[in-house]
Amino acid sequence: MIATNERTAPNGQMHTVVMDVGPDLASRWLEGNTHNRPIHQSRVDQYATDMKAGRWQLTHQGIAFDVNNILRDGQHRLWAVLNSGCTIRIPVTFNLATDCIEQIDNIKARTVCDRMNISGRFEDARISTNQVSVLRAMVRGLKPNRRIPYADECMLMTAHLPAVRFALERLTTGRVKGVSSPTVCAMVARAWYSQELAHLERFCEILRTGMAGDDEAVVIVLRDYLSKLDRSHNMTVLRDIYGRVERAL
Repeated sequence: MIATNERTAPNGQMHTVVMDVGPDLASRWLEGNTHNRPIHQSRVDQYATDMKAGRWQLTHQGIAFDVNNILRDGQHRLWAVLNSGCTIRIPVTFNLATDCIEQIDNIKARTVCDRMNISGRFEDARISTNQVSVLRAMVRGLKPNRRIPYADECMLMTAHLPAVRFALERLTTGRVKGVSSPTVCAMVARAWYSQELAHLERFCEILRTGMAGDDEAVVIVLRDYLSKLDRSHNMTVLRDIYGRVERAL
C-alpha cells in the first residue's frame, strides 16, 4: 500500500509496515530530508541499477521517520527509487525517537563527521574531516592509534571546536606542505588555551607565509623542517615534531 497515514499509531508507538514505494511517494518523502548526511551518488546509482535489473530484494532494512515525520534513514533508497522510476516493496518505520539517530548505521555507513553533523549538537556548524583529524591528534598526542569512542569525540569536539577552528583557519595553506598537518594544528590548538593569542597568531602567520623578523628565525627553521617531511610519520618523527613545535612556540 502507498499511504502516509500509517505514521499514526496508538500512543505514538514505533511501528513498521511493508509498503510499495514509487517515485511520487519517494519525492514527497525526500522533502522531509532535512536532518541527514550528504548523498553518496555512487550508492544511489548502484541501488537504482539493482532496482531496474530486478535485483532489489525485500529485507529488514528500509525507510525510517521520527515522531516529527522527519526522514531519518533510507534517503539513498528513496533517491534510487526516484532515479530508477521503479516501485519497490520496502519496510517503512514510523515514530522513531528523535535522539536515536546517532545509533543508526553507527557501524558502517555514517562517518564520524556524518553523525556529528546530523546529531544537532553543533547547531549550524558543519564538522569537517580536517577538524576531526586535528581533534584526534590533539587528544591522542603521542598515542596516534588510540581509539576514542564516538560519544567521547562528540564531547571533546564540543569543548575544543573553537581551538580547532583557530588552528585550521590560521595554518591552512597550499604554499608549503606539512605546516597544516593535523599534528601541527593540534599543537597550536592546545597552545590556544595557554598562549597569548597575538603571539600564537604571529607564530601561525610565519609558518604559513615564511615571512619573519630576525628574532623569529626559529619558526622559519621549523617551517623548513616540516616542508621536507613525508606525509607518513613514525613514532620517532612524531616525537621530533612535537619537540620542535613546542620549542618554537
